[in-house]
Amino acid sequence: MSGPPDSPDDRRPGADDRPLDRDGAVGASARRDDAADGGTGRARVDRGDPVDPRTVAVWRWAALLGAIPIAAAGAVFTVSMLIAGDPVGDILWVTYPLLVAALGLHAWWYPAARYRRLRYRVDPIGITITDGILWRTQSSLARVRIQHTDISQGPLQRRYGVATLKLYTAGSRFTKIELPGLAYDDAVKLRDRLLEGAEGDAV
Repeated sequence: MSGPPDSPDDRRPGADDRPLDRDGAVGASARRDDAADGGTGRARVDRGDPVDPRTVAVWRWAALLGAIPIAAAGAVFTVSMLIAGDPVGDILWVTYPLLVAALGLHAWWYPAARYRRLRYRVDPIGITITDGILWRTQSSLARVRIQHTDISQGPLQRRYGVATLKLYTAGSRFTKIELPGLAYDDAVKLRDRLLEGAEGDAV
């Protein structure tokens, strides 16, 4: 593969360039600066911090790779119907390019759309993760309920230097909460800070 489709720059722009504070998130001073809306003094709702933009390329490659078997199966079925002389084959011959176009559009649009809406916020209580495009979900997890954590990296994630932080809980209908798309070093810092808080509260 020569390169990812629309691969974001490896440098995290804007707020992502700011150093992490002890909570593994953008520092408090940076948050205060962001709270002003264009210098007008009007408060702006804190939507949380974005994940690493390199994860868009990871999701796009994963979507393209996942679309290959679907496109291949559709091609085989279409050709089979044409060879058999079935009238359905003529319809499939026309609709198959639409299927390929839909798969390509999904692989291109969905990762960028999800990235814009995936946010996380760390506070003294714990972490809150907001995700979803049509159906939005907001998961909040207190540090004291974190049992253990994992940081996972698939082949594509290793290639782009990002990881998924997995937080396992007890006493909740959610047994695992995931935050994908973090830079690996940020995932380690965030994990350590959350566990440090949990251990301190449990003493």
